[in-house]
Amino acid sequence: MDSLDRFLNRYEIEGTIELKTPMRIGGGQNAAMYSLSPAPAIECFDAGLGVFEPYIPGSSLKGILRSTLERLVRTFDDSKCCVSVGNKKEGGVLCGKDSCVSCRIFGSMNGGAKVRIRDSHLTDEWRSQEDRRGFLREQPHFGSPKPGKTGQMRPEESVSAGTEFRFHIDLDNGTDEEAGLILLALREFSLNRAHLGGGSTRGHGFCSIKSYSLMKLSLHDGVISREKVSDKDCMSAAKRYLAGLSGSSDRDRGFDRYWKAFSKPVHRFDDGHVVATLIVTCKTEFSMKGLDEPTVTNGLGPVIPGSTIKGFFRHKLEERKTDKKIIDSIFGGMHHRGRLIVSDAWYAGRRGIGNEYIPKGSPLKMYMVFDNMTHDEMEHITQFFETELQITGNTSAGISRYSQGVLKNRVEIRVESVHRFFAKEFLAE
Repeated sequence: MDSLDRFLNRYEIEGTIELKTPMRIGGGQNAAMYSLSPAPAIECFDAGLGVFEPYIPGSSLKGILRSTLERLVRTFDDSKCCVSVGNKKEGGVLCGKDSCVSCRIFGSMNGGAKVRIRDSHLTDEWRSQEDRRGFLREQPHFGSPKPGKTGQMRPEESVSAGTEFRFHIDLDNGTDEEAGLILLALREFSLNRAHLGGGSTRGHGFCSIKSYSLMKLSLHDGVISREKVSDKDCMSAAKRYLAGLSGSSDRDRGFDRYWKAFSKPVHRFDDGHVVATLIVTCKTEFSMKGLDEPTVTNGLGPVIPGSTIKGFFRHKLEERKTDKKIIDSIFGGMHHRGRLIVSDAWYAGRRGIGNEYIPKGSPLKMYMVFDNMTHDEMEHITQFFETELQITGNTSAGISRYSQGVLKNRVEIRVESVHRFFAKEFLAE
């Protein structure tokens, strides 16, 4: 491993993370001092203002950046990167080898990390808001501990969509190539292939890197100089590194790589990792009561929760007696998480629509991620596109035996764009 006992250079990456959907990073047992929620989001104490505020722990951002970088590298060559999350008995975790780019940058038992990631705190604009609780929300979540077991509803706290955080990453004694690999991992957030915090499969943690800067500190003859570095040059160096790797098999559908990355897509929704941007049009008024709201919001305005949309698809497939293996592959089972990741659907218009309901005709935007799914599996979901759907149960839709004619919570989903991970396209300058 590279030595860190002397200073050679330091790359500094600073920027802003903006939440597209609510983010949930649990507060754990120490949260009782600042929250009464049974499932609070993590917060820290601002001694200057005397208040608690949400933040993104450096360890959380470092963990997702490491796993995202590992996924990219393993897509191009299994032998160049170990897996930081897995079965340690298999000997494939934190290998510490010089050839492992993940261990070289993020550290292992054999050497320290070149990269240090500070906690990400609210931007000055968000910290200056008078309503300090405005960026936290609590909504109901229905969870089942095991398949086939009766679940229960419980409230969960999360950070509102639209909230912005400042992040800072230091890379010591690094190279343009290594800085570029970190930048490529960061870019995966904006491409909706990486997500912050928990609950991502039901819509949490979609975010984007709103802006960033890259600076380099260098030591020459005892003098430290600071200069701006081209992010494009660094990412080009990282892409050349990836292009020079020996390649991986397209047969493995594990979540530690992008499947079918070297196969040119034939269908619009072809085998592999696909991110679809969708437009959801409300054909009727939509509302679904929150804990203390007339309808569920994301902190900015009313939404159709990703968990509700995902639950609708699962219910429909079960209703049609779809093969259980297919349902488990799409939505998760005992041995792996779900492959379908569904964001909230939020209002995409220019003007606000209030917080009581979503009016008829409103356009909503959402993302749907098909994580290493087959074309046939995707068709089980896309078959419902461009048809009118009642996206919630009859109770939320206001339908009962006494009001059969009431129409509510009906939507139509159409595709705006589709992007599949394709290695040749990814490496293009």
